[in-house]
Amino acid sequence: MTVRYKCRSCKTVMAEFPEESLEISLHLGALSPEERAEKVIEDEEGNKTVYLLCEYCQEAILNHPELSLLSSPLQ
Repeated sequence: MTVRYKCRSCKTVMAEFPEESLEISLHLGALSPEERAEKVIEDEEGNKTVYLLCEYCQEAILNHPELSLLSSPLQ
């Protein structure tokens, strides 16, 4: 099983790791149930995708805050 980090805006895969090494090092277990439901999607095979913002999209939204009002601002 793997954990994939993907940008929620541009859908770029930022990283992919075996799940065993990730739970401890990146503290996914520290997320509240609400945060986990919002950011972590698990498929039928047990692979997880964590949706975050990549640096490019984060910088674009910081420079143009109105982009955060759109559902897919940078696609």
